[in-house]
Amino acid sequence: MAEKVTDLEKARKTRAAKLQNLRNLEIKRVKKQDAAVDGGAPPPNELYRRAIVEEEDPFSGQYQKLRLKTPPYPFINLYQIFEESDILQSCVDAMQKNVDGFGYQMQFLGDDLTEKDTPEMQAIATRAQNFFDQVNEEQSFTTIRQLMRMDLEVLGNGAFEVIRNLEGKVQVMYYMPFKYLRLAEIGGDPVQKEVVLVRDGKPQKVTIRRFYRRFAQLLPVGSQASVRWFKEFGDPRVIDATTGEIMAAGVKPKIPASEIWHFKLPFGGMAYGLPRWIGCVLSVMGRRAAEYVNYDLFENQGIPPMAILVSGGTLSDESIDELEKMIKGMRGVENWNKIAIIEAIVESQGLEDRGTAKLELKSLADARKDDLMFGKYMESTEKTTRHRYRMPPLYVGAAETFTHATAKAAQTVAEEQVFIPERQLFDEQVNRKLLPEIEVDNTKWLFKSRGPRVVGADNISSALDIFNKAGGFTVNHAIERANEAFGLEMSKFKQPWANYPVPLLVELIKSGQLLATDIIEGLPPRPEPPALPSGGKQKLLPAPSNSKAVQKALESEMFSDEEKALYKLLLNIQSAVDRSHIVEADLQ
Repeated sequence: MAEKVTDLEKARKTRAAKLQNLRNLEIKRVKKQDAAVDGGAPPPNELYRRAIVEEEDPFSGQYQKLRLKTPPYPFINLYQIFEESDILQSCVDAMQKNVDGFGYQMQFLGDDLTEKDTPEMQAIATRAQNFFDQVNEEQSFTTIRQLMRMDLEVLGNGAFEVIRNLEGKVQVMYYMPFKYLRLAEIGGDPVQKEVVLVRDGKPQKVTIRRFYRRFAQLLPVGSQASVRWFKEFGDPRVIDATTGEIMAAGVKPKIPASEIWHFKLPFGGMAYGLPRWIGCVLSVMGRRAAEYVNYDLFENQGIPPMAILVSGGTLSDESIDELEKMIKGMRGVENWNKIAIIEAIVESQGLEDRGTAKLELKSLADARKDDLMFGKYMESTEKTTRHRYRMPPLYVGAAETFTHATAKAAQTVAEEQVFIPERQLFDEQVNRKLLPEIEVDNTKWLFKSRGPRVVGADNISSALDIFNKAGGFTVNHAIERANEAFGLEMSKFKQPWANYPVPLLVELIKSGQLLATDIIEGLPPRPEPPALPSGGKQKLLPAPSNSKAVQKALESEMFSDEEKALYKLLLNIQSAVDRSHIVEADLQ
């Protein structure tokens, strides 16, 4: 009897040790994951690795040595967050396409009737268009400003590299990734520079004094990294690109530094800008963590759907081994519906009574998460991020159902509150800084970013009708609007009448002061109208389309031979025009 009790006690201790081993395995798994967060080995899930393994700042240890300004937030970490955030990528993509993606146009500020078509003004417009259409050997200005916009929205800072020719004129521009660019501290004396400002309606030269910054870029070269220096756009000083040294007058550098045109989202006068979404960074990161929890639910689900419990006995060794294997292999979608079977050994109550074991089927569905977790939290983070950009749901794909009216309302609000102000800020920089550098007179021509057409076809049609009745449109204006609206390339008329208001043109034709010979080239010249006899009344001929009335008029003695000859000429002109219309219809 004593031996039996001893064996039972040993079995219980063995089972207790195995259960403790199971708990130890789970503890080790948690510690291993915690160690990865603290800088140890990353977890096996590569999709989540970048969220917990931070890359080192390439300028680490160089800020004091090179006298560089430290960014308020590590640029590499900001791009990691952007890389893993769905809603942030949608907002930045909407800013790229709607602010910078519609191209540009050159707007003339002078007298468009007397100055715009002069050879001098057209040469300036051609020079500007050639530069913006091919700002470097591969890209247009629209392309590089979209690339810069991503840096500006993600980091709060963006840049172009500006390269001049030997004559000091801007030749090409490139997009400069700001991720590996840093600002140097301001040092030395201010620089004197002569600028042109418009005062009293006239351009005047003004001498200013201001500080210019230098920029440092870290370039990987083999196993080491070298620093390349730049100067600020418009800085008249000569700087060595290899050392960052400001050269004295008459001293040539080893490699002259090119220029950096720095854009930023200003914040409190800081040297670096701050991204718009930095105020909701916790929502952006929390949304990513919530999405990973839902993903991890399928990969590491540790709760089976049900269990078969046995009471009135003890677990057998085989059941404990099966339980251990089950806990280790329960993770993954393929084991989602695996059932745990537990076998018990009936405990003896005496020599004759061996007891009974009770089997119970227990559902664990309530303890399992079989649907989206943190659903309300993810909706809240999506709205928080959009609100920071003031972006309607339609622009980030969050609006599942919408009508034409709601879509137009969203477009109008987004244009007025977000996109148009951003385009104006960018255009101001281009017009003030870049146009004078490419020899474009910014008092005559301005760079203007295009946007989408907010009004519909019905609004355009009604507006054109109103402007036409008010005398605000000419034939050439109508051709311009038609080319823009329908993508056509119709040529304008060179005759003076094409620049008359349409109502005035119609009245001139009705009164006979403008005939077909003035409109259609190649027709016989217009004869002089006969003089009316003294005291005589003006006689009106019937419309050429009324054939019976025309025949009676030509046979009547009421009109002179000169008037009948002129009338026959008008009939010939109309028949020629009608025949040309018939030929055109046949060709079509």
